[in-house]
Amino acid sequence: MLLPPANFRPATNGITSSRLDATLDPERKPFPRIERLASRSILDAHGGMWRVQEIRDWGYDRRASSSLVFTSDDVMRRVRNYPPNWVDLSDDELIALSFGV
Repeated sequence: MLLPPANFRPATNGITSSRLDATLDPERKPFPRIERLASRSILDAHGGMWRVQEIRDWGYDRRASSSLVFTSDDVMRRVRNYPPNWVDLSDDELIALSFGV
């Protein structure tokens, strides 16, 4: 693989990097933001550990709504419709909720 010399600098015609970014993408918006709300850990019927986290995403999703995100070692589930008292539900109720039951 051929690498450029150590002193190589791409030509910007005197434009600073922030101005260059704006020139390349005049509609550039700030990065989306995720707001982490409540969270808790639960166990499924097989003893698997899950982290349940309520998030509000701003910008990743056109709905900009809250979701419950269930994560284990190898699975992630997202639930958009959930009760406001989800923190008070039992572990089994939350696992059922993660399956849409």
